[in-house]
Amino acid sequence: MNEQEIKEMLDRIAALESKNAALENKFIALEKQVDTINKFVSAITESQSIETTMNEIESVAKQLTDCDKATFYCYDNAGDKFFSHGDYRNWQDTQSADELKKVFVGQKIQNKQKEAVIPLVTSKGKSVGVIVAEKEKGFKKSDFEGFKKGSQMMNTVELALKKEFEHQGRITDELTNLKNRQGLNEYLKNTLCGNLNDGQPANIVMCDIDHFKAVNDTYGHEAGDTILKGVAAVLNDGTRDGADCAFRMGGEEMVLILNCAPEKAVDIAERLRVQIENTVHTVMQGDTPTEVKVTVSMGVCDIRPNINIEITPDNIREVFDGELCAADQAAYRAKNNGRNQVVSYDERVNKAYLTYKAAEILCGGNSETIPKIKDSIVTCLESKNYEMFYSAIDALQDYAAKNPQVSKAADILISKICSAYGYDTPEAEHTEPTFDKAERTAESKSEVKYYNKDEYGKIENKFFLNVTAAAAYKIAQKAQAEGIQFSVKYNGDKSVVTLDGERDKPFIDSVKKEFAPPKPEQPAFTVEDDFPAYDVPTEENTVDDIPPYIPPNVSAEQKQQPERKKATFYNREEYKDIQNKTFIGTDAKTAYDISKFAEKSGVQFSAKFDGKNSAVTVDGVKSKGFIETVRSISAWSDKVQIKAAKSKEQLTPSKNTNRGR
Repeated sequence: MNEQEIKEMLDRIAALESKNAALENKFIALEKQVDTINKFVSAITESQSIETTMNEIESVAKQLTDCDKATFYCYDNAGDKFFSHGDYRNWQDTQSADELKKVFVGQKIQNKQKEAVIPLVTSKGKSVGVIVAEKEKGFKKSDFEGFKKGSQMMNTVELALKKEFEHQGRITDELTNLKNRQGLNEYLKNTLCGNLNDGQPANIVMCDIDHFKAVNDTYGHEAGDTILKGVAAVLNDGTRDGADCAFRMGGEEMVLILNCAPEKAVDIAERLRVQIENTVHTVMQGDTPTEVKVTVSMGVCDIRPNINIEITPDNIREVFDGELCAADQAAYRAKNNGRNQVVSYDERVNKAYLTYKAAEILCGGNSETIPKIKDSIVTCLESKNYEMFYSAIDALQDYAAKNPQVSKAADILISKICSAYGYDTPEAEHTEPTFDKAERTAESKSEVKYYNKDEYGKIENKFFLNVTAAAAYKIAQKAQAEGIQFSVKYNGDKSVVTLDGERDKPFIDSVKKEFAPPKPEQPAFTVEDDFPAYDVPTEENTVDDIPPYIPPNVSAEQKQQPERKKATFYNREEYKDIQNKTFIGTDAKTAYDISKFAEKSGVQFSAKFDGKNSAVTVDGVKSKGFIETVRSISAWSDKVQIKAAKSKEQLTPSKNTNRGR
């Protein structure tokens, strides 16, 4: 064998050795991959929760691709959304979810060098999720070997997620495809709890279909189901973004949770209301297809839990229920006001929404300028200067005149803004505030008018000046000039100016001398229609001298008997219906204030007005949060004594003292 042959033989041996080494390395890698997958299968088999399963999927994906980071996105079929797992569920916004959906549906790996989006597809061709992997060195084709369609890993993932998909079915309402009550509980623990602790805004929207019983009675329950599904579809589409979610609470009541600023939540609710109003539902009336439309009443409440307590999965439902009650009250007001409308629980949110919409119109479609324009509008509207107020209105009118496509929306918006702030809707020029016109007209008209109505609820230690409309106008002018907080009810000779009896006592004394109003009688509490007309204690009546509550249907002769000293009651018939009776013992004035607070908070109560021995009765178990809130309010803390009907022990403090709605 010559030297050349020997060299060729050695080269062949070297090539074989190299090939064997490559095969050995490939075998080792394959063996490692099999070991990784076997460990994954074992871990998945033992997994007891979706969170653990998702973590295991991310771990095996990171090992198989040797990447720096891997995130698994699970698909929520009911909501058509994706979520990943952190301390709480991280729901993807619309844009991110759409990008994931393309890969999820297309079932093709998207390799962007340093980022890869990998669909997980079973042997039956079903997509079960998406992996997003990041690798600084970039991905090679071989990195995706373990993710082939129908591989052992894919089928294992399908089995692991099968429990979750079945679970999603259990927490989804079969008729409407919205989350059910169990789904709500899990959402509160898995999502809302974390969002609130992170300081993110969240809002509840209570939706109630108007006259739904009449629909069922007229067209039958099958038609009712068709309408429920149609309305739910609109609401579901309105909650596609991120952590937003829709729930069916029962019957025709549905609830949305929107994770955005309060004014944006009102805007979304209004858009959905209009969409529902314009949706046609085809139902059968006998054998005849019939087109039916329905409307909804919506109540919006932003979630503001007590900042002094930590929100946990254990107390999140209690926090939510308190806020849900407020949203329900707002929806009830929407129904009482004529239905087919959106009402915010907090009037300040309604104003923020109106200024947001005004800015939206004035920005001409440029969303980036909305915040700046909105701030300018707020400055004008909140100035209490009618010239500045109408400068914002003029800007809207001028823009609408130049852009006819928004003129109708602008006219409606202007009317709502003027109503919210207590100004007259402009017709041509704006030269005077509402209370100026009230001076000239209120005495000749029976219509009751208000100025600064929204300020009424903010005034502490309310003091009432009963005067004529002309005097009320002059006092209001003087108060505005001196920066005094006030509210006015114009009703001819029965007009009332409300002021702070403690903080503004010097001002009150000065206007008493200047306008010499008669000693005020106790006016009925009619500034806000939410409360009954029982008599209001002021500094003119000491606690012991408070006149009794006079029902509205008593005769004129009976009303002339203020000297009765015996105890009087409000909501007396409710007393027997209150379970777990607990008494908030206090004086008559404080009992009156607590009664107002209870009525506004939707708390069942009964009140006994008897001088210093007055008491408000509530349910000690169901209204525990309300009781603790009453006890914690500084103005009442030293004046109340809590006593249960069957026990002298005070109630255990509630974990969550809500904001007192």
